[in-house]
Amino acid sequence: MKRSRNFSLMILGLALLVVASGCKHKAVDVTQFPGRNTKVTPTLNNGNTTDSTPKFPVDDTVRGGNIPTGEPTPQRGGLLNMPHTENRELLKAETIYFDLDSATVKSSEKSKLEAAAKYLQSNSHDEILVEGHCDERGTEDYNLSLGERRALAIREGLIALGASGDKVHTISYGESRPADTGHDDSAWKRNRRGDFVVLQPQ
Repeated sequence: MKRSRNFSLMILGLALLVVASGCKHKAVDVTQFPGRNTKVTPTLNNGNTTDSTPKFPVDDTVRGGNIPTGEPTPQRGGLLNMPHTENRELLKAETIYFDLDSATVKSSEKSKLEAAAKYLQSNSHDEILVEGHCDERGTEDYNLSLGERRALAIREGLIALGASGDKVHTISYGESRPADTGHDDSAWKRNRRGDFVVLQPQ
């Protein structure tokens, strides 16, 4: 009788073991971020999962529909469709830097906005392309969206200072054009930026 009972318990234990091993395991250390419908698994730059260095997501602000998948294109028309020369040096010192996961122009950067707006008012034939950039810690789509919001925030700031909206164009490069190729806080600060490119008619 004991042998029969022990045999039954052994069979039951094996059955439970088979059922348990066949169940799918849920991902561990998966973080739900506000504004997202999907979860993002924290990863290091080398792709290894960790619970201390997450890839930062962006909120899912809908893009304006003017930046297709692949090579980005400017959002506005105007001079960009005419022969022009791109000058990256004229307003290089006015590059605007952003806080992590932010598209708000900081008060410390507003003097740079004023300088760019003043340049446009003094050079009525020129236009400006604002390039939005991000650091590497986010998905490609997130960074394209965040880069676009940064460029648009700068554009709105220029318009508020008297610049003509027809003369300010925006584009987002996300993380694809870093100013610093490092993988630390110093590099990330330099890459969270908006660059001014002066467009001069030929």
